[in-house]
Amino acid sequence: MQTSRITATAPCRISLFGGGSDVEPFASHYGGKVINFAINYYTKVTIDPLFNFKVERPSIGGGLGGSASMMVATYGALYKYLGVDPNLKSQAQVAKDAFEKEKEFGITGCQDHYASVLGGFNYLEIGEEVKVTRLSPLALEGFLPWLVLFDLGLEHRSYEIQKGFENPDPRQIEALQQMTEIVPEALNGFKEHNYEYLGELLDNTWELKKISNNVSNDKINDIYEAGMRHGAIGGKLIGAGQGGYFLFVVEPNNRQEFIECMELKEVPFKVDYGGLCVR
Repeated sequence: MQTSRITATAPCRISLFGGGSDVEPFASHYGGKVINFAINYYTKVTIDPLFNFKVERPSIGGGLGGSASMMVATYGALYKYLGVDPNLKSQAQVAKDAFEKEKEFGITGCQDHYASVLGGFNYLEIGEEVKVTRLSPLALEGFLPWLVLFDLGLEHRSYEIQKGFENPDPRQIEALQQMTEIVPEALNGFKEHNYEYLGELLDNTWELKKISNNVSNDKINDIYEAGMRHGAIGGKLIGAGQGGYFLFVVEPNNRQEFIECMELKEVPFKVDYGGLCVR
C-alpha cells in the first residue's frame, strides 16, 4: 500500500504553428505538423495514501491546454501510486495514455498532452504515431520578447468546437494542409532567428485557421484588426477557437505601447522546460 502523499504537476502550453492538424481524422489521414512550447501554468494533482484526489488547476481559462495538463498530471500521479515510476516510463506513452482517455470526452487533438509531458519547445509530426523533435531553446527565448499574450475573457468549449473537424470538407482539408506546409517555413525562421518573418507566418496561419474550422467571431475579428492597426506583425488565437487567448507578435520596442493601446488583460508567461514532474 502507498504510504506517502504523491504530487504530480504538468504544464499548459502555447501552440504556435499547425494547431488543428493534430486533430483526428485529419492527423491520421494526411499527417499533422505542430510547433508548440510548454508554459509556467500548471495543474497539480495530489493523491494521499487513502487514494483521495485533490486537483489544483491554474487560474486561467480555456485555450492553453489546461484539460490536457490535468489529465497528464492525473496519469503521472496514478502511475506512481500503482508503483510504476512515471519518470522511468516512456514519456510518449504517458502522453498517449492521457490523450486516449481525453478522447472519451470528445478531445481529439494530441499536441497538448505531448507538450505537457515533455515541456520545452517541440516540433511534432503526427500520424498513426507521433514523432517529437526537441527544438533549440535559444531560438524560442529570442522570440519571447516579441510575443504578447492576451486573455480575451471569452468562454469556449473545446470539445464542441473540435466537432467541426469530425468530417472535414475539402475546403477545411486544404486549409489544414496549407497550415502544415507553413510549419517547415517556421522551423527555418527559428533557425535564422527571423522573428519578423515568424510574425508574418502567424498572420498567414490565422487566416487559414479561420477557414479550417469555426474558430472566430465578430469580437475576435475586431480584436485582431485592432492589433494589426496598433502595430502587430501577426498573431493567432490560441486553442480550439471562439474564445480563450490571442497571441500577437510585436517588435520589442513597441511592446509596452501596444499593450496599453489594446486595453486587454495581458498574461505574462515563461517557458517550462521540465514537463511532467511527479514526487
